[in-house]
Amino acid sequence: GNTVLGRTGDPKELFLVTECEDILLSDVSKVIDIQHRPVVDVDSWRAEGGIDTADIEESELNGKDGWWKLRYDIVHGRFDYPHCSEYQPEGLGKCVTCMVDEVKRQKSDIEV
Repeated sequence: GNTVLGRTGDPKELFLVTECEDILLSDVSKVIDIQHRPVVDVDSWRAEGGIDTADIEESELNGKDGWWKLRYDIVHGRFDYPHCSEYQPEGLGKCVTCMVDEVKRQKSDIEV
């Protein structure tokens, strides 16, 4: 692919980003099946060389259209492991990124 990683990664690997964009429903061409593959035991994962089987059983590898494990921090240009509170919405139709941005805006607003 056309990324800084070149051909070093899995073509089905996606990355969580903390940007949100509104799009028209008519612009959606299909719904895709993406699986989150969290690293549960980081020490074991590192000892195994960062391979998928170090933290996930082969029978659990689904997500026919792709998978994600890391978040890409656009501001700092780095990858990290997000906490579940940073990507799981509190209800149907909620966007975690929009909720975090709203809290930041409220904290920065000066009340008179």
